[in-house]
Amino acid sequence: MTSVNDTRMRDVLPIPDVTPVGLTTYDAKDPDTKYPPIVPLRPPAGAPNVLVVLLDDVGFGASSAFGGQPQRIRDIKADFQGQVSELLAKVSNQGRLDEAVSVEDKEILLQALKSWGALDSNYAYKANLISARFRGYAKGPGGGLGAAPVAGEPIELSDILKSQLWRYLQNFAVLEFQTTMFQPVGGMDMIGKAFAREVGDLIRYNAKVTRIAQDDGGVTVTYVDTNTPAVPQQAKADWCICTIPLSILSQIQIDVGARMKAARIPGDRSSSSNPKTRW
Repeated sequence: MTSVNDTRMRDVLPIPDVTPVGLTTYDAKDPDTKYPPIVPLRPPAGAPNVLVVLLDDVGFGASSAFGGQPQRIRDIKADFQGQVSELLAKVSNQGRLDEAVSVEDKEILLQALKSWGALDSNYAYKANLISARFRGYAKGPGGGLGAAPVAGEPIELSDILKSQLWRYLQNFAVLEFQTTMFQPVGGMDMIGKAFAREVGDLIRYNAKVTRIAQDDGGVTVTYVDTNTPAVPQQAKADWCICTIPLSILSQIQIDVGARMKAARIPGDRSSSSNPKTRW
């Protein structure tokens, strides 16, 4: 309900601000500072309920584009770049650029378009893991049995052209529009220190890994305490996340599949082959 003393003019919206009367000081703590009391603004009696939906920072949205479905700017940029690259690659392969570039430059141009546009071996921009590395995934890579990523379906070039969003893609390339980069106060090491603080005594320090074994039941890591190296110890788990650099991992006895073994150290034959890699 509105107050009986509410004399605000409501013929114009928004309601005009109250004009201050008297001395206006620069310091609110000045003893000569005087302002009229703040009176809560309430709707008049009988006023209807009005719902205001305010959209802030909605980017380059347009309800008429893409059937009204919102799209990520990364998808638009990657799909536009990829499909334009595919068109250029087709023109190059058809010999339409023979007068503009040499045969050698044509081959280099095709490789550049393939890389720049995330094209496949046939110089086509399709839904696959090549394009997904740039535009994003429908289901991102993760861990466990369902870890395999799923590529997202590219937006048709015709839809991108009709949306007019290509006009704004250059905004991210101008000098004044620098990519924001954040760093923890004190450096990136503060992230690791924060983890250490939270997990506490779950971390085992001075542990030198000597073997990583796996079977259908899980993973067993054998290690020694560098202070008492004569006493080997073991830790068992369902899965193992290994961040040991390959230069060091190649010196440790491990049980992995053929692909991991080849990546660990080419030509190594010391590890048994196990296709069910759990780490």
